[in-house]
Amino acid sequence: MDREIKMITKILANERKKIHLFMSESRKIKGGSIKKRIKGNKYYYTEYFKGKEKGITKNEDRIQLLYRKKYLKSSIRKSKILIKHLESLMVELDRVQLDEECLYLGVYSREAYQWMREEYETNPMYRENLIYKTLLGTMVRSKSELTIANTLERLGIPYRYEEGMYVNGTMYYPDFVILLPNGNILIWEHNGLMDDSQYESRSRMKTRDYETAGFRQHKNLIITYEDDIRTPEQIEEIIQRFYIF
Repeated sequence: MDREIKMITKILANERKKIHLFMSESRKIKGGSIKKRIKGNKYYYTEYFKGKEKGITKNEDRIQLLYRKKYLKSSIRKSKILIKHLESLMVELDRVQLDEECLYLGVYSREAYQWMREEYETNPMYRENLIYKTLLGTMVRSKSELTIANTLERLGIPYRYEEGMYVNGTMYYPDFVILLPNGNILIWEHNGLMDDSQYESRSRMKTRDYETAGFRQHKNLIITYEDDIRTPEQIEEIIQRFYIF
């Protein structure tokens, strides 16, 4: 939502700037408006000003200048209409964002909510696989991740899903980066496809890189497998080992 609001705000600023520039240019073009008439197979141009028309067919410079004035006025009208619609949309987005904020603040502290809502780099790969929606609207890739995320949300534990971070020079996207009450972070990786040899190899290499970078299992790194999270109760038990409420 924040990204959409920023984008619309930028468009509004550009349109207002364009109106200012176009109005300034239009005022410098003195005279009236251009009229185009057809007689037989020929076009004739006149300038309409204060109730009178003056032929300007042979004055190409004047024709181009008045067409420029016509374009400027048309663009100004269109920009004003666009601004009106975007301003109405902004009001609606503000209302939706307020509703969303109230929803999140019913679960998280304001500081945790702000941390969760900050922009961060996310995994760009296979976005079409984000098909499971958590209680508070985060899209995740698997049912297992959905169970973990829903438990975190229900307990009011702030997290970021697949936040990009460099570990020993390699960009990784941990399943969950959890903000602890003391301001430190906890990484949670769920290995759900260990029957796949390539997946297993990558998971082991990733774990080694995490540990080399200072993330230790049973301290600030959680590694789980399918059998570890069969029920929300199992997930809560895991969380309680790391997270002090």
